[in-house]
Amino acid sequence: MSGLVVKNHRPWQYSIAIIIMSMVVAGLTWLLLDNSHRSIITDKISINNDNNNLMQLNKTLEQKNVDFQDQVLMLRQTAEVDTQTAGLLQQDLKALQDDIFYLKQELEFYQDVMDSSRTVVGLVVNGMYIEPLSKENNYRMKLILTHVAKSNRVMEGKMAIEIEGTSNELKRKIDMKEITIDKPIDLSFKVKSFSRVEYNFVLPPNFYAERVFIQLRPSRKNDPVIDKVYDWPIVTN
Repeated sequence: MSGLVVKNHRPWQYSIAIIIMSMVVAGLTWLLLDNSHRSIITDKISINNDNNNLMQLNKTLEQKNVDFQDQVLMLRQTAEVDTQTAGLLQQDLKALQDDIFYLKQELEFYQDVMDSSRTVVGLVVNGMYIEPLSKENNYRMKLILTHVAKSNRVMEGKMAIEIEGTSNELKRKIDMKEITIDKPIDLSFKVKSFSRVEYNFVLPPNFYAERVFIQLRPSRKNDPVIDKVYDWPIVTN
């Protein structure tokens, strides 16, 4: 006799099992998706935070760069001002040294005049002083005339001044009337005991002065003509 197994047909149990398995799969799937979603959200938040930090850092670096450029500009301007100030101070110092040099020369000149006036009697050209002016070939001539005598008579007359030198290797004399800056020039003199006269003049180009000839011609015929020759005192290149 063959064995016969009788099984009960329970379709609802299969349905429940399928539902349970589906729920388990869905739950596992939801958990996996939720973890993945959380990871994505976390990554996005982290990326956003990093972006914000980077943007903030970039703004900070940009501001520091602007500040640094301002400091560099300020330092450059300060350096330029310092250089300009130093240049101006050097110019002022050189001008002051030149003034001191010429004042010292003029002081020595007047000291010589005072010393010589104690021994010289009569009308004389007691000194000549020439100084260069700011413009090229421009000069100022200063003459000291003295009259030492027992009488109080005033000496009057006319003066002639010529500058001798070379031009194109040829000797030449130039009358002061031709080269004076302030025209017309007055070459008359009037001396009781002491007189100082000045003339500004300009020498022609390529003219190298060597001597200065000065002549005093008193108005009275009986008074002698006074002639004086000076070497050109300025060294020219």
